Parts: sequence; structure tokens; C-alpha cells
Amino acid sequence: MVEIRNEMPLPFHFLCASVVMGQMLGLRTWAAMNVGVKAFPNINALLVSPAGRCRRGEGSKLAIKVARYANVNVFEGKITGEGLADELNDMGGDLLLYVEELSTMFGKREHQKAVIPFITKALLRGDGPLEERTRMGGRRITVSKCNLSMIGTTAPEWFPTAMPEEAYSGGLMSRYFTCYLADRDVHCIDLEAQGDYEHIWVGMASELLELTKAMPDGQMMVDKEANKWVQEWYPTNQKEVVSDARMAPHIERRPANMTRLAMLLACSAGEQAITKNRLEQALDIIKWIEPTIFNMYDATDEMQSYMSKGELRILGEFARNGGEVDHKKLCRSVSKHFDRGMKEVKLALEGLEEKEFIERVGQAFMSPNVWPPRAWRLKR
Repeated sequence: MVEIRNEMPLPFHFLCASVVMGQMLGLRTWAAMNVGVKAFPNINALLVSPAGRCRRGEGSKLAIKVARYANVNVFEGKITGEGLADELNDMGGDLLLYVEELSTMFGKREHQKAVIPFITKALLRGDGPLEERTRMGGRRITVSKCNLSMIGTTAPEWFPTAMPEEAYSGGLMSRYFTCYLADRDVHCIDLEAQGDYEHIWVGMASELLELTKAMPDGQMMVDKEANKWVQEWYPTNQKEVVSDARMAPHIERRPANMTRLAMLLACSAGEQAITKNRLEQALDIIKWIEPTIFNMYDATDEMQSYMSKGELRILGEFARNGGEVDHKKLCRSVSKHFDRGMKEVKLALEGLEEKEFIERVGQAFMSPNVWPPRAWRLKR
């Protein structure tokens, strides 16, 4: 058995594999979210890391190689909205889009901005038709079905200067499982390595084909324990406090994304029904990935807000820690982001308290105005 070590982090590999498997299942298998509401298993991944740090291009290309061997229609490279509509039509509505550097497709130039509304409509489209009227000549393109998935990679430095605001406000970003990693945990080099080990990628593709073919056509069943669990969990998720407006769409999509990921986890294990265990696993994965989005958004300035960047960083800590943070721990985490240290931290905390975003948490015998409090808690 040949051991192949790749330097791209395991979470990136997992997301790429999930996209490929979901694309292969396509619109054939689905789970019910409600009467007449379906969740299809295709997902989209956005891998973000500092340039050269996590080998995201090197590793994601392996997933694309496996996808091609599994007969998945792959389009690799930059493309316009009109070009993507034509490509979808040519491929019968089934397409995996791979963009190694997102800045080549999304950006603030006019021709790039035009891609965003189309791809926002196309990703997670489901089984309905998709119509697009081209800008040049007004030609109408109709895609009868749209099984489109996407893997994109980029560096966080690109977001502040190149990502248009409509990508957030229009919901494009929430269509991705976005994972930001600052570094990799595997460092491997072998100057004597020979061959491309094509038989391994072919073997992976063959196994994927077997797993996806075994999945049921039509609705995937959910056992009663799983349905009971998700009905108890759902209202809590819908009422969750959002400390950053850009996170609201991600949280709204969490139930559907959890269901999609649970289907893929079941498929990878050869199971044909969604269980409570698979839903819990999917939710754990999502809640591990979501906080990494804050680290990416820390590098952006696209959200319009009356709050200072310091206050936004503090609110990010609440989101990472379940809505309540020990005062000392909070100060240690955010003080490095303030030029004048603890004096500015105190001013930011008092500002958030005055705006009724947070409240002090003290011991029972403490005065509510004592400084410092034991902890802070989000109020909304």
C-alpha cells in the first residue's frame, strides 16, 4: 500500500470530497425539509488561506482529478455568467465548477460583477429550470435543470479590495461552506517521488461511483429519532443571536446544509437513511467550520456598520464562545487588535454595553456597575 501525503489540511480535503460526492448524487437523491421543500446533497466549498500556506490549489486539484475519473463534468478556470449558462446547457445542467483563484472570476470590475447574480441563482438551485438573458443581444438561455456545484480557493487578502458588497448582501457567500485556515499541520517533501499514482485516483473514483449508485432514487428516508431531534433543535437555531450581520445568511442555511451534509455522511458509510447520529455529526462539522469564517471576515471591510472595527472583533469573540465570555479571556483575545491596549478595550466594551449589544455578568453579591465584571453576555 503506497502512502501519499499531501500538505493541504484535512478539512479542505473533506470539503472537496463532499463537493464531488454531492455533485455525483446530483438531483437524483434528496431529503425533505418540509412539504414541497427539498434539500439536494450538492454543496459548494470555498477554501481560504494565506497565499502558499495551505497548498489549497495543490490539494484541491486532486479532488478534481478524481471527479474527472468518476465521469463528472468539470469546468476549470475563469468564466462569465453567460459562458457558465452556455456550459451548463451543453452539459445537460450537470457541472462542477473549479476556480483555483477566485479573483479571476469574482471582482469589482463590471464584467466580473455580472457573474455574481447568475451564480447566486444557479448554486443550490434544486430541480427547477434556470433562465438567463444575456447582456449582449438579449439572447435567452434556458437550463432545464441545474445541478451545479463549485470548489473555489483564494487568499483572505483578496476580500477587502476585490469582493463586491453584493456578494454578502445578495447571499452568494452563504451558498458556500467557507473554511479559513491560517496554516497547515503537515509538512512533507520528497524529491525522489515518482509517478502520479493514477491507479489510486481511479480507485477512489470507482469507490465513489459504487457508493453513489447505491443511494436511493428520490426521497431519502429519515428515521423517527432523527426527525424528533431536528424538530427540537430547529427553533433554537432560528432564534440564535447573530453578532455579525454577514453571518445571518449562514445561520439561516444551517438546517439545509446540515441535512445535505448528513446525506453525504450516510452515503460515504453505505447507509440509505438519515439518522440522528449523522445529523449530529453534520452539525458538529458545520459548527467547527463556521467560526473560521469570522477569521476571514476579520480581513474584510465590506460590511456597513456604525460600530468600530474593535467592537466587531469583540462581537466575533462572543460568536466563537457561545454568546458568553469570561472578561479576562476576552481581554486577552482582543487586546492585540487595539493600538492603546486595555484602555481602548474598555471603551469598546462600554460602547457595546451602551448600545445594548452586551451585558455584564457578575457574582450574585457584586454591584452591577463594578469593574471589571466576571464575564460578558450577548443580549441580542
